[in-house]
Amino acid sequence: MYGVFDAIIKSLADAGHEDACRFAAIPTNMATFGKGGVFGMGSIYGCVNAAAMAINLLAGINPSAVSRALFRFYEKSEMPRGDSAFLSAIGAPTRKTDDGTLLEANLIGKSIAGSTLCHTSVTLWSKASQFGSSHQAKFERCAQVTAEVAYMLVTYLNQSLEGTLDAELVAPANQECKGCHSSTAREPDTYLGTDVNSTLECQSCHSSHDMAGGVPVHAELTCADCH
Repeated sequence: MYGVFDAIIKSLADAGHEDACRFAAIPTNMATFGKGGVFGMGSIYGCVNAAAMAINLLAGINPSAVSRALFRFYEKSEMPRGDSAFLSAIGAPTRKTDDGTLLEANLIGKSIAGSTLCHTSVTLWSKASQFGSSHQAKFERCAQVTAEVAYMLVTYLNQSLEGTLDAELVAPANQECKGCHSSTAREPDTYLGTDVNSTLECQSCHSSHDMAGGVPVHAELTCADCH
């Protein structure tokens, strides 16, 4: 969270425009609370949390559209991107394996978060890469994702300023869910389906109805036995 917020705010402070001094006065270390999904709790991923906070400080844009575009990008994109031009631009990689091998893109691997939650993102990356979440590879991966999210945030902000923002804002599959689970003002006598007031991707966490039901085979274990 600090990485994205500090990069955006300091860039605005260095831009030399009439509001630069205001951005320079913002203590960017206020964003450190987002580490590890807010003090290590694994909730909202710090990068997107920072983006929303930065967006909220800016005028002349559509904050809702920019936020939704970035959150949706984060949910659906395979990251980190790993292409040589981008890695060279951000000065990555910098970390190594236990035997001193530089953590190049082929070792870091990629994953799709399917969620804006930190624990989901890191868990799926760890499964794909086979690196543990306390390994240097995880810190390299998160550093690269931080740079990519900052880059995409600036991209969407500029598009919003120019009136050209045309990014996906909601997962297409959500339409099926929203047929019954949209936000309504129904009262008890007409209340049928559970209301969901969210635009986040539904089926990354919730199975469709024809797949739901039954008790998992590991239901007698505690989460900490494996995770």
